[in-house]
Amino acid sequence: MDRCIRPFSYSLLVAVLAIELFLLFCASDPIQTIYLTPVSILLSALTATCGWMWSGHMNRRIAKRTVAIDLLLHLRGRDINDWKAAVYKFIEDERQPAPEDEIQKLLGYYEFLSIAVMRGAADEAMIEQSQRFVYYRIYSGLKPHIEAAMRKHQDMYCHFIYYAVRWNPEYFNASPPKPPNYVPSDTDF
Repeated sequence: MDRCIRPFSYSLLVAVLAIELFLLFCASDPIQTIYLTPVSILLSALTATCGWMWSGHMNRRIAKRTVAIDLLLHLRGRDINDWKAAVYKFIEDERQPAPEDEIQKLLGYYEFLSIAVMRGAADEAMIEQSQRFVYYRIYSGLKPHIEAAMRKHQDMYCHFIYYAVRWNPEYFNASPPKPPNYVPSDTDF
């Protein structure tokens, strides 16, 4: 229902503006006397309401981008870089012992990032453009660990896997998977 409010209000604004223009330029004096003031008040109220809704819409878009930037900047932090270094070292040479703690922390952060995107809290396009290949690299390099974790808990890392495959279909030769329903997408506006 919320998705319908803004377009309906904009349509109503255009309709009332057309009525206002008709009253100003085409209506007779008695009709103008009766209807011009109420229609002008309605037009003013709709203009203010539509402006408020548009600014709210823009604020939500900016907030999603700000959250995405914050999450991406956190990825540059020392702790996550240390986790990545240990995990990438293991991915490149699997003869080394698996850094289980770092793997869990890194996969946990990317699962959190995926949930933020799926829930609509972070801008998907920004995260995808920045992390698309990282998702592929981590998923393909840690697939045995992810599958082992999923045998214990079926929903483990499901959001991370969804975006790894969805953003990299050319590497997986698969159509995008069905979105997990553990964290539904936010459909507000």
